[in-house]
Amino acid sequence: MNKFENRTRAPNRRILALTLVALGAAAGGVNAQQENLLEEVVVTAQKRAQNIQDVPIAITALTGKEIERFGFESAVQVAEQVPNFSVDGAFGPSGPPQLSIRGVSILDFSDANESSVAMYFDEIYKGTTSGQTSQLFDVERVEVLRGPQGTLYGRNTPGGLVHFISNRPTEEFEAGVSFQYGSFNQTIVEGMVSGPLSDNFRGRVAFKYNRDDGYQTNEALGSDFAETDVFAIRGSFEWDASDDLMVSAKVYYSDASGSHPGYGFYGTLDPVSGERCSLDRILSSECVNSSGFRDPDPDPEHVFSEFDSLPESVEIAGAALKFDWDLGDFTFVSITGYETVDKNLREDCDASSDSAPRCYGDWTGETKHQFTQEFRFSGQYGSADWIVGAYYYDDEKFVTVVIPPFGGFGSFATTEATSWAVFAQADTAISERVTLVTGLRYTEDDLDLSGLTGVTAGEGGTTQGDPFLGPISDSISTGKATGKIGLEWQQNDSTMYYGSISTGFKSGFFNTTLLGAPDERGPVGEESITSYEVGVKTTFWDDRARLNVAAFYYDYEDFQASAVSLIGGVPVSRFINAGDVTMSGAEFEFEIHPSPNWDFRLGVGLLDTEFDAPPDVQIGGTPIDGKEAPVSPSVSFNGLARYIHDMDDMGTVSAQVDFSWKDDLFFGPDNDPFESQDSFGLVNLRGSWLSRDGRYEVSVFVENVFDEEYNIFGFISTSSAFTGAYKVWGTPRRAGIRFGLNFQ
Repeated sequence: MNKFENRTRAPNRRILALTLVALGAAAGGVNAQQENLLEEVVVTAQKRAQNIQDVPIAITALTGKEIERFGFESAVQVAEQVPNFSVDGAFGPSGPPQLSIRGVSILDFSDANESSVAMYFDEIYKGTTSGQTSQLFDVERVEVLRGPQGTLYGRNTPGGLVHFISNRPTEEFEAGVSFQYGSFNQTIVEGMVSGPLSDNFRGRVAFKYNRDDGYQTNEALGSDFAETDVFAIRGSFEWDASDDLMVSAKVYYSDASGSHPGYGFYGTLDPVSGERCSLDRILSSECVNSSGFRDPDPDPEHVFSEFDSLPESVEIAGAALKFDWDLGDFTFVSITGYETVDKNLREDCDASSDSAPRCYGDWTGETKHQFTQEFRFSGQYGSADWIVGAYYYDDEKFVTVVIPPFGGFGSFATTEATSWAVFAQADTAISERVTLVTGLRYTEDDLDLSGLTGVTAGEGGTTQGDPFLGPISDSISTGKATGKIGLEWQQNDSTMYYGSISTGFKSGFFNTTLLGAPDERGPVGEESITSYEVGVKTTFWDDRARLNVAAFYYDYEDFQASAVSLIGGVPVSRFINAGDVTMSGAEFEFEIHPSPNWDFRLGVGLLDTEFDAPPDVQIGGTPIDGKEAPVSPSVSFNGLARYIHDMDDMGTVSAQVDFSWKDDLFFGPDNDPFESQDSFGLVNLRGSWLSRDGRYEVSVFVENVFDEEYNIFGFISTSSAFTGAYKVWGTPRRAGIRFGLNFQ
């Protein structure tokens, strides 16, 4: 039943009064009309279609049209419009991301590791972090679930998950194409065609080409960095095998071969005395490295490097097959997925055209295969909605890292992960308005490490080199039960309260990167989390306003973290359980449609984190006990205001301003003041025209209107042999125009 159109509600007068005060005259005096209603948001967060207001989970959902209006091109950009969701990364906006929801994140650069925030595409788990920057195109919606999802999803979801759902094939013919041109010679072409191929068979093909010249200039050689060059294509098909059985399939391919951004350089030595500079002098660019190099004015668009290119390539190919069978009293679903990923990246880690010691590295990660299989049954029994299922995961990865200037010092290894799980959840009505939610999952994870070898004279992407360590083989196994218990109270047709206790975990792991001794491989133990959450979801003002609030407290045990140290002038990494973390906070999401002409949205995230670690647990030589978790701003905001004007036969025009703001944050658990970002905000503008028949569309945009300079990662060396500090910049201001043509 459409809960926004087929019932009468009594408004919550207290919330209505507060809302009217906040919005003032802009929202007052508007008649309740059918076209003023907020759109119903349907999600599949619990693996069945539900109104988002009926799901007892903190969820942000964006439709494909909203993703287009925000101008999101990459999967990780959705974090800009989700409370308590942040993304950082040592290799810039296009490199492997480190996703953080409510402070739960991964702190590792290895291509063999997996994120603590899972990412799914069309119900298929993406276990390779390099593939999480996939291009967005022809998307129906994205759902961001905050909090551990240890029952229905399980694998590596202590922080939550991000799920992208593609548009399905249509029963009627439709097609579209768009062309975008923008700053730095950005050129984006997207297209799709969809429709019936027979009475019971439908197909859809969509593609995207995205390239630009890069927003950085290498001042040493005049070359361009941070270039984009991506082509992606996806084909999906649906076959009505019978009245009760639908078979769907998907194949996809993506080839990204641009370059990643160069680092901003800051020296750490006094140019006269050679003594270590104070932090203020380092940030003021008054200092040099051991070769006397100084960048007098670091900024996002101008960097220094002895290389004319910093190539980065990620090739992804995969397929999926789904059976959806209605068996009367219950439904059976089978989902099979297969994917390969091949990533290569060169890093200029000294970020200068004159440095001693010189530093650059070659990173490769090849997911030779990732296979997933899920079976699930769901239905109703008495007053309960139930689901039971089984899940299997298998992958093999080959990873290498080599630093040629340090004698080709590096390492390579193969990891093979297998995992299986069984799960069940029931939502049982114990009264007319109260529902009990119970869920349980048991997971067995096995990780095999083979051929781990430390080498000199190494070559990236190969097993060549002179071994000084290994080969080493090892294995670890983890068996873990996770689950959820919660209550929902439907106070009335428009307001639902909920409370839950849920758990999640991330498996143990081996360090495969830059080892100097056998014991540095680990393994690191599993991390686990227990979440206590309460929330309310309500709609009011005759279905023109929606407010969702969640508050949480986490016990986060055995946080996994990597630490890089210089031993004998050579960078060596460790991967450790850095201690426990307590996390608490809240999210507020408010949306209002006061008239046919106006839309407003506001999201607020509040977060407080603190490490509880033994005194001997140190990162960068600093004890982390009492420090805050990485990438955990205490306050964050996001939102938009959109005005829409109907010009009758001349079509519709709209103007939108959207924004995001984050408080101060640190990039590492040692809370080094250089490895941080002060509070910053981003503002974007977009104006659009749509023809009356919806066939033609033109939009203009400016992103990062005020050209805010901000960092998404930072690193400072404490070694006297390696004398530099580095910032990874976010993208500068961009502007452009987009033309769209639709056929139906």
